Amino acid sequence: MNNLSAITSNPQASDLKELVTYYKRMLKTIMQVIVARYKKKPNYPWIDTKIDLLRGTDFAQDDPLRGPQMIYGWIQGRALEALVEHILWMRRKSADDETDSLCNHMQQIIIELLQQLQTTRRKNNGHLFFSMTVDGAPVALTKSGNIRKIELTQASPFNYSDLFAAKGMYAATRFLENSELLNQAKSYCLAVDDALWHDNFASDQQQFHSQNKAPQEKQGRPFGPYMIQ
Repeated sequence: MNNLSAITSNPQASDLKELVTYYKRMLKTIMQVIVARYKKKPNYPWIDTKIDLLRGTDFAQDDPLRGPQMIYGWIQGRALEALVEHILWMRRKSADDETDSLCNHMQQIIIELLQQLQTTRRKNNGHLFFSMTVDGAPVALTKSGNIRKIELTQASPFNYSDLFAAKGMYAATRFLENSELLNQAKSYCLAVDDALWHDNFASDQQQFHSQNKAPQEKQGRPFGPYMIQ
């Protein structure tokens, strides 16, 4: 089958099997783009998703929210876990010389991104944050459009960025078979888990547009962090 539109609204198992080839190609292409963008900026220690997918062009350097100077903790933590899972999947389902080379590049990114997240946590008293500068300083946007720094202390509640990062770091250290770092990542996961059950967890999401206000929970606990954990 060469025409994806030939898939009917009631596909059979054989039809779905045909789609696997396209799915593998799609995932491999996405990983190739991520690796290429990462290698393009050797002094930029983060996964670079600063691209307009509709136009295929990079966001402007001076764009305060979408440009490369604003780092999002959720994306980086989730990316670390996703890189691990994609390598494991590709090595099982799509092994060839090209895939092996791609996986080797992805593994190097995992090593470097893991180190970057560890460094950032140390700078911020064990935490990450939704929005950060390239050097890992937590920031928020004021109503006037200016960037202001936020200080995280050991008493600061754990947040979604911590949740995503802890999961990513645990996946990465297991994949790399680094027992020392694995124990540290496991402790991070358990600390976040404990915070969830003892009301020491808070959303770190920043609302950058006045008309885009997330609803505030007045009572009870939102299910989001429990679902992710």
